[in-house]
Amino acid sequence: MEEDKNEQTPEEIIQQENSTLKLKMMAEQGAKFFEGSENELSPVIENQWLHYIQNFEELHKNAKKISVYKFIGEPPFEAEANLDSGSITEKLNELLDYMGEHGVCLDYMDD
Repeated sequence: MEEDKNEQTPEEIIQQENSTLKLKMMAEQGAKFFEGSENELSPVIENQWLHYIQNFEELHKNAKKISVYKFIGEPPFEAEANLDSGSITEKLNELLDYMGEHGVCLDYMDD
C-alpha cells in the first residue's frame, strides 16, 4: 500500500503552525521576524518560543496598570526642599532599598 503523498510529517505540521503564529503576531502586534539566519531554531524550539511570546503579549494586554508608587505601598517622602545634597543621596538609597524589598529594581547610569 502506497503512503499518501499529502500526509504531512510532524515537523511539517509544526512549521506550518509556526508560520501561522508568525502571521498572527505580525498582524496583531506588529511583530517582525528575520528569516535565513545561520542559527535558526529547530521548529519545535521555535514553536515553544512563539507560544511563550504569544502568552506574554496576552498577559501584557490584560495586565492591570499600577504606578510604582502604589505598588510599593505609597510610602511617605520627605520634600526635596527639606533635604540637603547628602540627605538626598541617603533618602534615595533608602528608597531603592525599600523598592527592592517590594520586588522593584531601578537601574540608572549616573552617579
